[in-house]
Amino acid sequence: MFSKFLLVSLFLLLSLTGVMSQEYIVERVPAGDRSFVIEYERVDIKIKDQAARVTIEEKLKNNSSSDMEATLILPMPADASISNFSMLINGKKVEGKIMDKDEAASIYESIVRQLKDPGLLENIGLGMFRARIYPIPARGETKISITYSQVLSSDLGLCKFKLPLAKKTSDWPVKELTIGVELSSSIPVKSFYSPTHNMSIKKDGDKSVKAGFEDTSYKGDKDFILYYGVSEEDFGLNLLTYKDRGDNQGFFLLIASPGQELDKTKILPKDIIFVIDTSGSMYDEDKITYAQKALKFCLSNLNGKDRFNVVTFNSVTDFYSNKLMEGTEENIKKAKTFVDTLKPLGGTNIDEAFHVSLKQFADEKRPHYIVFLTDGLPTQGETDTNVILKHISAENKTKVRIFSFGVGTDVNTLLLDLMAEQNQGYTSYLKAGEEMEVEISSFFTKISHPVLSDLSLNFGKIKIKDMYPRDLPDLFRGSQLILTGRYTDTGHTAITMTGKVNGETKKYVYEKTFPENNSDNSFIPCLWATRKIGYLLNEIRLHGENRETVEEIKALSIKYGIVTPYTSFLIQEEVTGRRPVSQRVEEDYDERLYSNMPYVQGRDDKSGGYSSDSSASGEVNVQASKVLNEYEKADTVRPAPASEAYREGGLTKDVAEAIKTVEDKTFYLKSGIWTDSLYKDGKDKIEVKFLSDKYFELLKTYPKLGKYLSIGNNVIVLFEGKAYHISDK
Repeated sequence: MFSKFLLVSLFLLLSLTGVMSQEYIVERVPAGDRSFVIEYERVDIKIKDQAARVTIEEKLKNNSSSDMEATLILPMPADASISNFSMLINGKKVEGKIMDKDEAASIYESIVRQLKDPGLLENIGLGMFRARIYPIPARGETKISITYSQVLSSDLGLCKFKLPLAKKTSDWPVKELTIGVELSSSIPVKSFYSPTHNMSIKKDGDKSVKAGFEDTSYKGDKDFILYYGVSEEDFGLNLLTYKDRGDNQGFFLLIASPGQELDKTKILPKDIIFVIDTSGSMYDEDKITYAQKALKFCLSNLNGKDRFNVVTFNSVTDFYSNKLMEGTEENIKKAKTFVDTLKPLGGTNIDEAFHVSLKQFADEKRPHYIVFLTDGLPTQGETDTNVILKHISAENKTKVRIFSFGVGTDVNTLLLDLMAEQNQGYTSYLKAGEEMEVEISSFFTKISHPVLSDLSLNFGKIKIKDMYPRDLPDLFRGSQLILTGRYTDTGHTAITMTGKVNGETKKYVYEKTFPENNSDNSFIPCLWATRKIGYLLNEIRLHGENRETVEEIKALSIKYGIVTPYTSFLIQEEVTGRRPVSQRVEEDYDERLYSNMPYVQGRDDKSGGYSSDSSASGEVNVQASKVLNEYEKADTVRPAPASEAYREGGLTKDVAEAIKTVEDKTFYLKSGIWTDSLYKDGKDKIEVKFLSDKYFELLKTYPKLGKYLSIGNNVIVLFEGKAYHISDK
């Protein structure tokens, strides 16, 4: 660990060939200069128990006609121990060395004057390092690499890793960001979760996890945060909280996870029926072939004690068996042969297919699932959405979970989404082709090993409200439940998790504390708001609009910076050529947006509400369903798919990119200044020049300000009752 009184410096030196003129001008890169880009930033994170080793590699590119010197302010953990700083010079990697601050700075300056290659890394305090790099050759590039280590803290088996990615300098673009994580633990890893970045996760047994993230348009506005929980228990439960001193309610996030390698005797046998559309439209794009491949994969991955059936439907209903069959090798082989015989023809009788399927479930000791795949609307038998749903509700006596896959855009999204909502499942919408096969296979792999069904939670003396998801799903091996909500009362309590294992009720008790004040985990409020907005929008889309719900959506979206069809922002942004562009999206009903993205299926102008369209099909309805499901199930703050979908629904890229969320605060870009959503125009501001002595003194006095100031060089932020205006002018 470095002393705060000794500035740690590393320098690199390699002579350039040839003699250069003393009149040569060294250009320092101005903040925001688009001739200078960070071509990529690659982060390799290796964690062994609680010891983390991080290597960051950056490629700096100079597109101008002059050599440049770049100064980067690099945030790092306060307790980081830097072991390496290197540069790639003329294809050769040159390692730095540690020396005294003044000596290193003097050498750096002399080398620059002699037009040789140096690099200087300085600890400037407050968890920030300044990297000075010269030269970045004209029309050329330079690579730098930094390696540091730190010991991670652990609280009751929950470890937190934070990678400070948010730049404390200008908005030089990073064209590509990749993060790779390798975790190995001597204690079984129960949970692995990032609230900031959507990561691909692969578990190798109970004690090893690999994860990755890639972004080709990284904005540099968000630190990478990772939590992982370790426990010897069969079920791990971790609790994160956030409660501001001025709020009588706090926020919480709960992660419940069974192990990856549970005893097979603790894996529940299940009853499952695959209901497959074989109507004539399944011939298009060879959808039937991909459905057959996916279905045979699912059959191959049944557990020996599972019971199953395959039900097919077009104008009429057919089935592999008139009852559930044991998952023996012989039965599975025969079922695959049945699947191979499927031919697409006829209409679509969804009502009869569910009538035949639901009456086969009887044993309430087992979890019951229907996997439903269709590419169309009900065209034969009962076709009214409401009636079909009533029939399913009346016949679903054993709490069958229904998971639907809609293929293409000509599907009844209203029917599928309400079916999932009313029967504790979910809906996915897929394109025809390999995606269909991969998604269904991936889904079945996840649900193939249920370990706890009919899940419920009791929080003891702590009062809980606004919890999402509203209906708790079954827990599967290797999966995890991520739950957000609000709490009143504080203190120590026992959280009881109850579920069924082989028809028997099991209870697991965890001692946890809901604190009176906790400023950590400030991402939780925004994540909670994202899920609540998704839930409210889905309620409107599926059941109709009311004024109270609309007002609640508007208030939440403005406070937390979550774009919805009901909210608007006045945004003024400087674009290329300094041509001011402003766009207003009305803070009321945006009819243009509704016409492009009908979250509700049709507006009734006479009543002021919305009526359901029984067809509810088409690309725009599929897209709307995808967006709202992303919101409602969000595990990261402001999920990317939603932003993209809203753009397609009528909001421009300028609008989507002029909103930033930094943990518990939202900022809007107004006249080139990132402005706190809580700041009122005209309020007195304290002026602070970016990277001035006053700037660093402010950060020293209020270290928590750093996360908000990381979004740019021009920021207005409210903090402890005062407004600060950070400016680079």
